[in-house]
Amino acid sequence: MTTPVRTVKPCPQPFSDHVVANLEGVDLPIRVFPAVGSGQEGTGTGKGKRPWLFWIHGGGFVSGKHYVPNVWVHPAFHPEGIHIVSVSYRFIPQVTLPELWQDILLAFQWCREHLPSIVGGDGDGAVDLDRYIVGGDSAGGHLASYAGLGPEVGFDPKPTVVLDIFGVIDLTDPYISKPFDIPIQFGTPLEVLHELSTSHDASKARVTGAWTWEIEPEMSVDLLRTFWGEDYTPSDKDRLLMDLNSYLVKEGTRLDVMFRSENLSKDEFEQAKHGWSPLHRVRRSLKDDSRHRSQYPPTVVMHGRKDFVVPIKQSEEFADRLEENGTEVLRIWSEEGGHSFEQAIGVSGVSL
Repeated sequence: MTTPVRTVKPCPQPFSDHVVANLEGVDLPIRVFPAVGSGQEGTGTGKGKRPWLFWIHGGGFVSGKHYVPNVWVHPAFHPEGIHIVSVSYRFIPQVTLPELWQDILLAFQWCREHLPSIVGGDGDGAVDLDRYIVGGDSAGGHLASYAGLGPEVGFDPKPTVVLDIFGVIDLTDPYISKPFDIPIQFGTPLEVLHELSTSHDASKARVTGAWTWEIEPEMSVDLLRTFWGEDYTPSDKDRLLMDLNSYLVKEGTRLDVMFRSENLSKDEFEQAKHGWSPLHRVRRSLKDDSRHRSQYPPTVVMHGRKDFVVPIKQSEEFADRLEENGTEVLRIWSEEGGHSFEQAIGVSGVSL
């Protein structure tokens, strides 16, 4: 797998932190980066109400953070006068994918209610709630692409544009459930990880986890805090999430955990994987009459050809089906890119 040189910069300013909801004792946080010229210091570009980006982080549905979007996101969108909202969600195994999706919907609905007052109200610099982009990487790319289905999945109105950054588009792909013999990096015993993978206590769900490269000795705590803009210290809980992620890869059971397959028949499990796959939902629309075509938003699909976590064929087929459906698609392929290759794109800073 090609490992990118990751670029780390201080968390962009200004931002504000909020809590969308408290779910069984777990806060669901959100971070808003108002566009330049929207009641904050800055010059802005253009006048009138501004569009916004609804960003969903990746992390295998088991970890990740909302504190700062991928390193290129803020430099790409903020100078264009686009408000950025980075959202969180509860992680598996304590919640299922359908429950996790309800967290995303809560965040979206919260934005439509509260974002205008946060970024400036009326006039220049305010937010145009109906003109938004939804994007995410990896697991977040899956969730963003699912949001592209619009009102039928709760995103009403539908996004103006979808950014699918090496997203998991087809959950029925055998590769996604193929076991791989990888090490458990922090040495958590397998029996502990098995017990954790069957934990269904939603009150113990996490919404934040440092990735392996964000944990000492790979990254110092001081650098992490500067990077995230948050007084956060990785702990054994973060290491446990990383070992759980490795365990799910090793056993090939991520989807079983996401849907709690032990409670489903074989047919029900397959139906769940199809129903939660953006690729199959778009395929289904092709079988409908022509009135349902061209309803999926214009989409940017980004992927690396040396991605061994999510194979590029998923993005290629998704782009093909979208174009067949009448959707405008921009394909961005990196010939040497592995998973998360774009974390080194377009900015300078501390390289790891």
